Amino acid sequence: MIREAPQQSLMACKIPRRDPKLSCRTTGAGARRPEGEALARIEIYSSLLCGYSYRAKKLLDSKGVAYEDIDVMLRPGRRAEMVARSGGRRSVPQIFVDGRHLGDCQELYALEAAGKLGPILEGAG
Repeated sequence: MIREAPQQSLMACKIPRRDPKLSCRTTGAGARRPEGEALARIEIYSSLLCGYSYRAKKLLDSKGVAYEDIDVMLRPGRRAEMVARSGGRRSVPQIFVDGRHLGDCQELYALEAAGKLGPILEGAG
């Protein structure tokens, strides 16, 4: 499932635009790279019933970035893919940016606290 970046205001009606370099829709609310460069591809392996998955997605939503939400409960075959990509980690969420494993919810919040998450999501990290 592809999750869009949330719109900033209900009053400010923005028309979602498709970036041909991405497989998901983006809005003007998200971080942007210089003209002609694609946004970072963000993937989160999650579970609908997991509080940590919910918190990680809320942090990404607050950053205004689009991401692919891969629910491993609804698509059990993707769990093995997650375990292989994350170096054996079986817990959700597991977050990847441009194919690079960032870790779980706690590691995502640690990057945010250190001021490193924004540059990574923008593709500069």
